[in-house]
Formats: sequence, structure tokens, C-alpha cells
Amino acid sequence: MNSKLNFSVPTSLKLLSNEQLWLRTHDARKKEREALDELLELLLEVDRRSLHLDRGFDSMFTFLEKGLGYDPGSAHRRLMALRAIQKVPTVREQLKSGVVTLSAVSMAENHFRQIQKVKAVSRAERTELFAQLEGKAKNEVEGLLAEKRSEAGLTALRQLDRVRRLDRERTELQFEVDAEFMEKLTRLREIFFHRNPQADLNELLLFALQTTLKIHDPKERQARRLAREEKISKGGGIRVEPKISSGEHSFEQSAEQPVSQFGEGASLSAPLLREPRTVAAARQTSEPDRSSGLRLVPQPTEDELRHHPAFVQLPVPSEFSNQSRRPHLARSTQAEVFLRAGYRCEYRESLASERCSQKASLEIDHRRPLFQGGKHATENLQVLCWSHHRRKSLAEGPA
Repeated sequence: MNSKLNFSVPTSLKLLSNEQLWLRTHDARKKEREALDELLELLLEVDRRSLHLDRGFDSMFTFLEKGLGYDPGSAHRRLMALRAIQKVPTVREQLKSGVVTLSAVSMAENHFRQIQKVKAVSRAERTELFAQLEGKAKNEVEGLLAEKRSEAGLTALRQLDRVRRLDRERTELQFEVDAEFMEKLTRLREIFFHRNPQADLNELLLFALQTTLKIHDPKERQARRLAREEKISKGGGIRVEPKISSGEHSFEQSAEQPVSQFGEGASLSAPLLREPRTVAAARQTSEPDRSSGLRLVPQPTEDELRHHPAFVQLPVPSEFSNQSRRPHLARSTQAEVFLRAGYRCEYRESLASERCSQKASLEIDHRRPLFQGGKHATENLQVLCWSHHRRKSLAEGPA
């Protein structure tokens, strides 16, 4: 059976003549262009007011995709058209009349964005190119843009990255890399060779990403910190304290004082003070402990402790005094705030509104700024994405 007949046709359409159906179809297309024009007009005003930021979206693209429900490709084309109209207002009328397509405008704006990485593009050049796009199909637009790049000596212009979902488990990435990337990728393959001589790009890049995230990901740092604290709480570290007894060297072990690499709660007898103030004296009085492998150091005197470099407070110039510097935000506090926020922007316009979904470019913000008397207390801290943090800072004014 013909697939064209596998749907029910409304009775009203069946009653139309061929001419009426033809005219109705063209009229619907015209209304579609008018609807697009109205949408772009509204988006221009939303962008001007930064209303998308107030409503919890970190960018116009996120608003188009998640707020209005467009797929990424459709959202990108509308955003490129929006940016093109902001630079060349006549593009809006070209779209409304149908002489240029939304796809053509998007491709041209992408073209200009890449050209700008090499040289400046004037408004006259933009207007001229958009005029040349009128009435052209997609393949003709691609050819024209390739000619423009050739004229500018940019035939090897870098293409945009492409991400295509193949299925539930696989995604195809397509992007161009430079010589430095290939040099480092080759070196990574050499390092990884002993693990898997047949490793493909997926395994190599996955290894590089995992290694990088272990160092820079706040989640990974928090997990390591909690693991260290748990190990210490179970007696995994014992502080060794030097003590002088009857003129001989001896050691005491205190199970109640676990070793902390952060120095929190460290006493004057912590490993930091194993070296007395005079190094020569230490060499004369210290002998290695063959059984424990530790070098025995006599207990420093009170005067030595008072003058130990770790406790000497150097004079600080007035321009760098504590009164003129902001107090440091401890990394443990930062980790606690990120963990509480779930590593996601916490901005929302109201309790009933949508929370920002951004998980990248996150920064810690003081609800009440420091220059207004705010503190580093966790209840005064929140996680914001770059866009919402910048908007809040502009609203608060200069410090």
C-alpha cells in the first residue's frame, strides 16, 4: 500500500480544490516566516534585557534549547540569525520576505565568526555577503563561502566542531587539531604503549581526561580529602614526638594526635619542628635510629621555638597589610560549598522558578559581598556560573 495514504485526511482539506490547496500551502509558508520574524523580534528584546539570565538560563543558547524546547541544531541556527540581525538589521527583512533562508544566514554568521579570528570584518562586508546569499540553496551558499575564504587566503580555515549521537552508548566527534596537539597525542601514545599497544584514540583521550580530572575536578579533590580524613580517624597516621629523657634521645607516640598534612591542630612538637634552629648543633647531637629509620632530634628549647623560622612574623608593608587584603577562602570551605551545590549553578529567580542548569565555569560567590560586611561562612557562600556571577556583580556595583 502506498505510504502516502496511511494517514487520515481532514474532511476540510478533502473539499479543497487543487488550486485552493496550493494557495493555502503557500500562505502557511508565509505565516511561518512571519512567526519566525516575530520570534526573532522577541528574542532580540529578551537578549537586550538579559531576561534569560534572570530566569535561570546561563546563555541564550541554553534558553532556546531548554527553555523553548528546540533541538541543538535549530537553537544554534536561530541564535546565529539573532546575532546576524544585531550586526546587520536588514537581515531580518530578508528572512521575513524569504529571499534568504535561516540556514544560509546561520552558515554566513558562522563564516564571519571564524574569519574574525584572523582579521576584522566590517559591517559593509557583512551586508554585501548577505545580499549575495539571496535566492541561493544550501550547496550554493557553501560554494560561495568557500570562494570568500579562498579570496581571503583562508582556504584551510578551521571547521566547526561536530558532535553527532550515534546511539545510546556511542557519540561521533569531528574536529580539527593543530601540530602541538598531534605532538602531545603522539607522546601520550608512547607513554600508554606499555599498557595497550593497540590503544585507539578513544582509549588515549579517555586516559588523558581521567588523569586531568583527578587533578582539577573539585569532586575528585573532595573525595580524596574525605578518604584521608577517614584514614586518619581510623588511626592511619601517628604523630611522633621528640622528647629528652635523662640526657638521652627517646620518642613518644601519641595515638590521640594523628598526623595531618594540612597542619590543622598541629602542636609545637609536630614534624615541622624536627630541625632545631641551629643546623650544625643538630648534626652534632643527632644520631640515626637504626631500628626505626628515624633521625633523633633533641627537644627544642623554649627560646629556640620562639625564634624558629616557622613562628617568626616578618614585618608587612602597610600597603599589603591584612587590613587592605581580603581573607583567604580555605579550600576545604570551597569543597564543602561545591559539594552542597551538587557542582551546579545555584541561581534561581525565585523559589518557584527553574534553577540554572550550568555545570561549567562555576565560581563561588558571597551572597552578601565582603565589602558590605559579608563573611566567608558557608551560609554566606553560593555557587554561580560565570554569567550569573557577572550579572550579580554588576548589580552590586564596584567594591
